[in-house]
Amino acid sequence: LTIYYRDTTLVTNLILNYKVGQILTERGFTDMSYKGGGLTTNLSYLIASANARDLSALNSDSKRYGHVLLSANVFLKC
Repeated sequence: LTIYYRDTTLVTNLILNYKVGQILTERGFTDMSYKGGGLTTNLSYLIASANARDLSALNSDSKRYGHVLLSANVFLKC
């Protein structure tokens, strides 16, 4: 199990839709990083997973940013 980071920008009314303990299904692939660099947007997710695929070997940018990917249709808990 590893902790990953994903930052995004959302408007406040969308952020307010998230509730502690809520289960979400992410239907698409989820890009994230194993490198925490501090909050660069207005919302940051911490994602714990043992199923992420490391893409850092693909190119130098992926390695620099610690690029990993979760497959589609995963369940996330707020």
